[in-house]
Amino acid sequence: MAKKFTVKRKTQTLELTGDYEGGEVVVVASAPMSFLFQISGMDESGMKEQEALVRRFGDDLIVSWNLVDEDGNDIPANGDGAVTLPGDIFNAIVTAWTQAIAGDKNLESQPSEQKASV
Repeated sequence: MAKKFTVKRKTQTLELTGDYEGGEVVVVASAPMSFLFQISGMDESGMKEQEALVRRFGDDLIVSWNLVDEDGNDIPANGDGAVTLPGDIFNAIVTAWTQAIAGDKNLESQPSEQKASV
Protein backbone atom coordinates (compact mmCIF):
# COMPACT_ATOMS: atom_id res chain seq x y z
CA MET A 1 0.00 0.00 0.00
CA ALA A 2 1.25 3.47 -0.88
CA LYS A 3 2.07 5.98 1.83
CA LYS A 4 -0.96 8.13 2.67
CA PHE A 5 -0.93 11.82 1.78
CA THR A 6 -2.68 14.30 4.08
CA VAL A 7 -4.74 16.94 2.29
CA LYS A 8 -4.18 20.10 4.33
CA ARG A 9 -6.32 23.17 4.61
CA LYS A 10 -4.66 26.04 2.78
CA THR A 11 -5.34 29.73 3.17
CA GLN A 12 -4.70 32.83 1.16
CA THR A 13 -4.89 36.52 1.94
CA LEU A 14 -6.92 38.50 -0.57
CA GLU A 15 -6.09 42.20 -0.76
CA LEU A 16 -9.01 44.13 -2.18
CA THR A 17 -8.28 47.05 -4.50
CA GLY A 18 -10.11 49.89 -6.22
CA ASP A 19 -13.17 51.02 -4.26
CA TYR A 20 -12.31 48.40 -1.63
CA GLU A 21 -8.62 49.38 -1.20
CA GLY A 22 -7.37 48.34 2.22
CA GLY A 23 -9.78 45.47 2.66
CA GLU A 24 -8.07 42.18 3.47
CA VAL A 25 -9.77 38.83 3.65
CA VAL A 26 -8.08 35.58 4.69
CA VAL A 27 -9.87 32.70 2.98
CA VAL A 28 -9.62 28.95 2.76
CA ALA A 29 -8.13 28.34 -0.66
CA SER A 30 -8.54 24.58 -0.61
CA ALA A 31 -12.32 24.41 -0.75
CA PRO A 32 -14.01 21.31 -2.14
CA MET A 33 -14.61 21.39 -5.88
CA SER A 34 -18.31 20.79 -5.24
CA PHE A 35 -18.54 24.15 -3.47
CA LEU A 36 -16.63 25.90 -6.26
CA PHE A 37 -19.20 24.57 -8.73
CA GLN A 38 -22.07 25.72 -6.51
CA ILE A 39 -20.71 29.24 -6.00
CA SER A 40 -19.92 29.54 -9.72
CA GLY A 41 -23.55 28.75 -10.56
CA MET A 42 -25.00 30.95 -7.82
CA ASP A 43 -26.66 33.34 -10.30
CA GLU A 44 -28.90 30.50 -11.44
CA SER A 45 -30.00 29.66 -7.89
CA GLY A 46 -33.11 30.93 -6.12
CA MET A 47 -32.85 33.56 -3.39
CA LYS A 48 -32.89 31.04 -0.51
CA GLU A 49 -30.16 28.97 -2.15
CA GLN A 50 -28.09 32.11 -2.80
CA GLU A 51 -28.35 33.18 0.83
CA ALA A 52 -27.39 29.68 1.95
CA LEU A 53 -24.32 29.76 -0.33
CA VAL A 54 -23.26 33.19 0.97
CA ARG A 55 -23.63 31.96 4.55
CA ARG A 56 -21.71 28.77 3.76
CA PHE A 57 -18.95 30.80 2.09
CA GLY A 58 -18.71 32.96 5.22
CA ASP A 59 -18.84 30.07 7.69
CA ASP A 60 -16.63 27.60 5.83
CA LEU A 61 -14.20 29.72 3.82
CA ILE A 62 -13.68 33.05 5.60
CA VAL A 63 -10.93 32.78 8.19
CA SER A 64 -10.74 36.49 9.04
CA TRP A 65 -11.06 39.97 7.56
CA ASN A 66 -10.54 43.57 8.54
CA LEU A 67 -14.00 44.78 7.49
CA VAL A 68 -15.93 47.20 9.71
CA ASP A 69 -19.27 48.97 9.31
CA GLU A 70 -19.73 52.74 8.99
CA ASP A 71 -19.68 53.09 12.78
CA GLY A 72 -16.32 51.29 13.02
CA ASN A 73 -17.79 48.08 14.43
CA ASP A 74 -16.22 44.83 13.29
CA ILE A 75 -18.32 42.87 10.82
CA PRO A 76 -18.20 39.22 11.92
CA ALA A 77 -16.01 37.13 9.62
CA ASN A 78 -18.62 34.41 9.20
CA GLY A 79 -21.88 33.64 7.43
CA ASP A 80 -23.85 36.19 9.43
CA GLY A 81 -21.34 38.89 8.50
CA ALA A 82 -21.18 37.81 4.87
CA VAL A 83 -24.93 38.25 4.36
CA THR A 84 -24.73 41.82 5.73
CA LEU A 85 -22.15 42.90 3.15
CA PRO A 86 -23.22 44.95 0.16
CA GLY A 87 -23.41 42.71 -2.91
CA ASP A 88 -20.57 44.48 -4.70
CA ILE A 89 -18.13 43.87 -1.83
CA PHE A 90 -19.15 40.23 -1.50
CA ASN A 91 -18.79 39.79 -5.26
CA ALA A 92 -15.31 41.35 -5.14
CA ILE A 93 -14.31 38.87 -2.43
CA VAL A 94 -15.67 35.88 -4.37
CA THR A 95 -14.01 37.10 -7.58
CA ALA A 96 -10.66 37.47 -5.82
CA TRP A 97 -11.09 34.04 -4.22
CA THR A 98 -11.90 32.28 -7.50
CA GLN A 99 -9.00 33.99 -9.25
CA ALA A 100 -6.65 33.07 -6.41
CA ILE A 101 -7.58 29.39 -6.35
CA ALA A 102 -7.52 29.15 -10.13
CA GLY A 103 -4.18 30.88 -10.56
CA ASP A 104 -1.95 29.88 -7.66
CA LYS A 105 -0.70 26.32 -7.71
CA ASN A 106 1.56 26.69 -4.65
CA LEU A 107 -0.65 27.93 -1.83
CA GLU A 108 0.76 27.68 1.64
CA SER A 109 -0.66 25.68 4.50
CA GLN A 110 -2.38 27.83 7.09
CA PRO A 111 -1.30 30.45 7.97
CA SER A 112 -0.49 31.67 4.50
CA GLU A 113 1.78 34.41 3.29
CA GLN A 114 0.29 34.28 -0.20
CA LYS A 115 -1.70 37.32 -1.29
CA ALA A 116 -4.08 37.97 -4.15
CA SER A 117 -5.86 41.17 -5.10
CA VAL A 118 -8.88 42.31 -7.04
